[in-house]
Amino acid sequence: MLKIIKSWYEKYPALSSVLLLTLIVFPWLWGRGLQNPDETRYGSIALEMINSGNFIIPHLNGVPYFEKPPLLYWLGSLSTWLFGQNEGSLRIWALISGASIVGLSSHVSTKLYCQAAGLNTGLICATSLLMMISGQFFNADLLVAALITASLISFIQSIPVSGKPKGKNFLFLYVFCALAVLAKGLIGVVLPGIIIMTWCCLARRFDILRVCIWLPGILLFLGITVPWHYAAEIQYPGFLKFYFINEHFQRFTTVNHHRNKPIWFFLVVLTLGMLPWSGFIYSAIYKRLCTWRWRETYSQTDLFFIVWAVVMFLFFTLSNSQLAGYILPIVAPLGILAGKNLAKSESQGIHLYGLEFSFIVMLTVALYIGIVGIYIPITKEHILYLGICRWILSAGALITAVGYLWQLTKNKVSVTNTAIAFLPFLISVNYSAAIIQPKSIKNLIINNINTIQDKPVAVYKTYLLDPTYYLNRPSLMINVVGELGYGLNASPRPDLFLSESELIKKLNAGEQIFILLRKHKLSELPNLTVIDQQGDVVLAKNSKIKP
Repeated sequence: MLKIIKSWYEKYPALSSVLLLTLIVFPWLWGRGLQNPDETRYGSIALEMINSGNFIIPHLNGVPYFEKPPLLYWLGSLSTWLFGQNEGSLRIWALISGASIVGLSSHVSTKLYCQAAGLNTGLICATSLLMMISGQFFNADLLVAALITASLISFIQSIPVSGKPKGKNFLFLYVFCALAVLAKGLIGVVLPGIIIMTWCCLARRFDILRVCIWLPGILLFLGITVPWHYAAEIQYPGFLKFYFINEHFQRFTTVNHHRNKPIWFFLVVLTLGMLPWSGFIYSAIYKRLCTWRWRETYSQTDLFFIVWAVVMFLFFTLSNSQLAGYILPIVAPLGILAGKNLAKSESQGIHLYGLEFSFIVMLTVALYIGIVGIYIPITKEHILYLGICRWILSAGALITAVGYLWQLTKNKVSVTNTAIAFLPFLISVNYSAAIIQPKSIKNLIINNINTIQDKPVAVYKTYLLDPTYYLNRPSLMINVVGELGYGLNASPRPDLFLSESELIKKLNAGEQIFILLRKHKLSELPNLTVIDQQGDVVLAKNSKIKP
């Protein structure tokens, strides 16, 4: 049986890699509460689209939300309409996006290099920590990463081995770039454009650059992207100025959104996120740098994936808006390059150093979470917060480290064995997240939904969107505006957005209101009775109810 599975896996590397990612991720899509603020935000917008029938202007908590384009909300609305209101119906798009990256990367690696390279690439992308975690969250980062990956792979595959390329070959490049723009904005076309132009210049393929700038493709791109932007501007004049200036240029060039990180941030994210393959990738890069003078050691195809990875990394590193998910478009080129290098007969050194690196990291994680972390002041609180999951994560990392040590001592080093040995840690991460329910107060709301019924729920001085999604109706926001400021200016909702004094007035008047607030804020409001608590979030009600 094992021989049949192995034979099938080697024969269909792309499909096998997609199935592997699905087996790792699919069981965890349901149950764990939507994470604040991203998942609850986008899930609530999808629900409001269904409830209102307005699929043009996204609304969040009853207010127009203009920070992102609508593709993710449309997809979330579709799956919610088909499969009901639950976490899995939203997160299925993250799995589909991740599976697309894995499948496309494995396919192009097989086609451009060899079957062994395709198998390695699929395993690397499917079992990387970053892909496994991102494949479970309903947000735009993995969706746009999948569409950018599809656009760039369609480009490199559209270049004929011999003869002149034709403009129509690049049709899917324009389609995927247009969809990427509808998923996350201008980045969906700017990044592929920079990568393609840089490669064409370095490879001296100006013939391709001239042909791929194709008028029918440009018109198709505009036909997909312009209608929604035009419709939003017509309904809310000034939208385009806010959207492009505030949400694109200022987000990249200024620290107004408070997402700037140290220059080494993405290097750390990449090192941890590409586990257990970080050491393999860095070993391959080092080997490539040692032989960079010999042009016969790399092809124009290799150069394309190198440019793709470098441009992505530098673009986000130099940006003033940095989140871990932004680096997701780099998974495919790194997986392809590493997969090709590991398929070579002389790659044993890369295997060895890569596995040694992974062993050291996993052993460090096991010891730090289990023993050392509680003695370090900066991490003590976070480690203790894990509770019993502290030992689950430590055990998962230790089992993986032992698996790597066994491979090193028995000389059983291979890509397949490395991926299999990493599974205990992946499972421990998923299981712990399901128990801890980080950044979610789903249980607090669901457990008290019969008590709350149709009474108003106020969110006091904190940005929690769980009640908006799980109660499927807007909440009263008390001294909370944040990202909804522009939408409120365009379409004020004084019935939903109140000041602290207005809430206190309602409480003193005896109105029946349920309030969600942080525990340390309880003393700021009068006449409250605590009902339940999850983490540091308290559900309270007005104890002075008017008869």
